[in-house]
Amino acid sequence: MIEIFACNIPDQLDRYVFASLLDELPEFIQTKILKYRRWQDQQEHVLSKILLLIAIRRFSHQRASLKDLKFTATNRPFLDSQFDFNISHSSGCVACCISTVSRVGIDSERIQEVDLNDYHNHIHNDELIRIHHATSPPLEFFRYWTKLEAVIKADGRGVGIPLKEISFTQDGKCFLSGKIWQLHQVNLFKNHISHLATEVCDDYAISVHLFDIESINRSLNLHRKL
Repeated sequence: MIEIFACNIPDQLDRYVFASLLDELPEFIQTKILKYRRWQDQQEHVLSKILLLIAIRRFSHQRASLKDLKFTATNRPFLDSQFDFNISHSSGCVACCISTVSRVGIDSERIQEVDLNDYHNHIHNDELIRIHHATSPPLEFFRYWTKLEAVIKADGRGVGIPLKEISFTQDGKCFLSGKIWQLHQVNLFKNHISHLATEVCDDYAISVHLFDIESINRSLNLHRKL
């Protein structure tokens, strides 16, 4: 099973609500989050870890925590457990996917104007030409970019992967270093495009759970504290 937990909270949270969410996290994660200077970055990182906490409690037990969260040499977070997970956040939209059946990667981006000249060193020329001539170049760019990012995040090796060695097929698959990944477009947020990368299998059931601040509080029983 693969589940996606997502929320769209672009406005700044009440400081007491933010503090209560932060308090649900281990101290080392709190310290890392508070190093961000912009409230938007702090809030997105808090919400991403809170969604992860909700997810692992659903997969394991209600007293699970993130105290055992670790990071690979390429800064990919992981837990010593039977599941894999990945996180994305952009413009107040946060998503966490978790899986017991496959390694996963997720990316979500707000669709906006983009200068394709900035990407000549990262994307095949034929892809850039195709995007340039699309009916909506911004939509087509972020459709391609979120696929690319989702696969890179699932792979886990980080920015050292030569992006021009990644190739996509018409049936939603991606080839990278001899491995095949399956791409799934998921509808999570308005004016955003999101893709999930998984290992290839015909039996995946993907469920999406959308949250607002009230349902997050209920999931953590924070309404009793606020």
